[in-house]
Amino acid sequence: WLQIHADTAGLPVAIPASRDAPSVGAAVLAAKGAGHFASIDEGIAAMVKPGTRIEPRKREAALYEDIYARYRALYPALKAVRQN
Repeated sequence: WLQIHADTAGLPVAIPASRDAPSVGAAVLAAKGAGHFASIDEGIAAMVKPGTRIEPRKREAALYEDIYARYRALYPALKAVRQN
C-alpha cells in the first residue's frame, strides 16, 4: 500500500522506526511546549528516528499516470450516467 502511495505521488515515503508515531508526535509537541526545543522541527530531529524509506518506481508511476489520464477522460461520461 505504501509503495502505491510513493508510485502515484512520485515521492519517497518515509516510515518512522517507531510504530507509536502518534505518541512520539505528542511527546515532541509537549517537549516543545515545555521549552525543551526551540522548534517542532528541532524536536522531530531529536526524537523521531528514521526507519524505512520507500522510493517511487518510475515504471509504475508512469502506469498510474496513464490510468489516471484515462479516468479523467472518462469521468464526464460516467458522471452523466451516475446522475440519471
